[in-house]
Amino acid sequence: MSNLDALHKNEFHRKLLLDNLNKIFGDFDDTILGEIEDQLVWIELDGGKTIIREGEAGDSLYFVLSGRLVATKKDSEGVEQRIGDIGRGETVGEMAIFTGEPRYATVTAIRDSVLVQLPKVLFEKVIREYSEVALNVTKLIIDRIKKNNKPHKRNIINICFLPIHATIDHKQLIKSLYDYCSRGMKICYVNKELLIKNEFHLDQEGEEGRKDGSKKLIKWLNDLELEYEFMFFECDAEPSFWNDKFLRQADHIVLLADATQSHQITQIEKNLDSMENVNFSIALVHPADTQIPVKTIDWLNERPQVSSHFHFRQMNEKDLQRMGRILTGKATGLVLAGGGAKGFAHIGVMRALSEYQIPVDYLGGTSVGSMMAAAIAFDRPPAVLEETIYKATLYKPSADLSLLPLISLVKGLNIKRMVNFTIKELSGRKDVDLVDTWIPMYIVASNYTRSDESVFFRGNMAKALLASSSIPGVFPPVIIDGELYVDGGTFNNFPADIMRSIEMNKVIGIDFMMEKNHKLTLDEMPSNNQVFRSKLLGKKDQKYSLPGIGSIIINSTLMYSNARRHESIAYLDLHFNPDVAKFGMTAWTDFHKIVEKGYQHAKQVLEKMSKEELTKFQNPL
Repeated sequence: MSNLDALHKNEFHRKLLLDNLNKIFGDFDDTILGEIEDQLVWIELDGGKTIIREGEAGDSLYFVLSGRLVATKKDSEGVEQRIGDIGRGETVGEMAIFTGEPRYATVTAIRDSVLVQLPKVLFEKVIREYSEVALNVTKLIIDRIKKNNKPHKRNIINICFLPIHATIDHKQLIKSLYDYCSRGMKICYVNKELLIKNEFHLDQEGEEGRKDGSKKLIKWLNDLELEYEFMFFECDAEPSFWNDKFLRQADHIVLLADATQSHQITQIEKNLDSMENVNFSIALVHPADTQIPVKTIDWLNERPQVSSHFHFRQMNEKDLQRMGRILTGKATGLVLAGGGAKGFAHIGVMRALSEYQIPVDYLGGTSVGSMMAAAIAFDRPPAVLEETIYKATLYKPSADLSLLPLISLVKGLNIKRMVNFTIKELSGRKDVDLVDTWIPMYIVASNYTRSDESVFFRGNMAKALLASSSIPGVFPPVIIDGELYVDGGTFNNFPADIMRSIEMNKVIGIDFMMEKNHKLTLDEMPSNNQVFRSKLLGKKDQKYSLPGIGSIIINSTLMYSNARRHESIAYLDLHFNPDVAKFGMTAWTDFHKIVEKGYQHAKQVLEKMSKEELTKFQNPL
């Protein structure tokens, strides 16, 4: 560690520090900063060094200006467990000096980092002399306690692109990503040419000169990091000194792979085994005319450290821009709720989103919402999508009633045909995995065996869709890996919480529940014979207006999910709720009417938005 006296004179650093102080103290203006600035300690922390140890007394808090740190805590057996990452713009160790308790966790630099230390005595002085900031500190403590059990969001700054095959034009791909993302963000594009231009010729120096040059390079990169929102690092397709330095700076490593090559681990990847505290993803580059990705699961199974994937068709601007938005945290997710035939309204809403040029980067759904999400994920033109799903409805999935309903009222053969037809028509293949789609997606089902909610990001698409849509008592359950699954709506009919946990910048949701309570004037339920005789009179003269057995079974399975609806809506940035209440859950023949209802509703919602609001969805960067 060393004191960096000159560093605090940089105005960008000063502003970042002031932003951090505002998070702790509230209205912490430039005047107050001027009074304490000389007492702050600027620290350069080498990668692998520890700044805080679990159980020690808390005598300082730290502001992270660049780099990345990891927090770990010992479990009951004394084994260190990772509990979160700390990146630029975050604070470290404040809870101990807030509460006076020992350090909760050990904090270590993952890579070379720059921090500013605020000693406890200085903290107490600010509280004492500026009493108005004490209230903000109290609020911050309460907020931190509330968030203790919530997942920690990773603050990704440095993205390193590593080509694992020499057969792709990785330079053009990275440059195109940079050109798109830099339209709305300040991004530094770092490659070997830039370093040479700035006189870093480390390959040509002796051992001592190399060490000195390496230190200067890291310092230079850290200074650059302080001035940009993101750093894009371009690696070589072969192992090199430059690659090692770039990878050492990475928060996120994107493996660039030629999808036409073998999925086996390449030589250049074998050098990454020791990198445990870095996010990994893989971008599979496909020929421009590829209809659908295949065997993506083989690539992922070979690389267990990879947590996400992208599919990119050569020369396809939409794929490239989607990848850029997801990588930089600017992506938009679309959540589609269940609702039987009402779910055709999803297609109408999607048509309106397409007309308004609102991109969708991630899809998630339950029941019929999962079916619509899967269809959309194949990225076919809206007209083709709509026509295909209309043809699929001709199978009438609820029409094949079981003569001996021991497991379900419906045999389930028609819904299988409907699902298989849709997948084959849109992908050209019968057997498709959930990871074989251009737009990434997830499906929610209910695990009957374990009595919990299951989220599928991978696996056989047809089986997952049937599992998500198997309304208990209506359709037969689905067996996956020896466990029984039923309709996802039993637990989560509107899975916006899952989309938000994927760290989407914007979340759009579509559901069909209308909060209308129809109070009955009856004191007792009529008999089956009374209801039957009433129905023979025609709608106008019917004495009883009651839900049928099918509606009662279906809606009863959704009661828990419906109770969570307001919680789901709270996760949304844009909500569509088309009124399709007059259509039944099995109104397959009303396909076009329901689609149009969704389309007209979406247009009304979008037309009412201000130009500024709309632009945030159309141009998320």
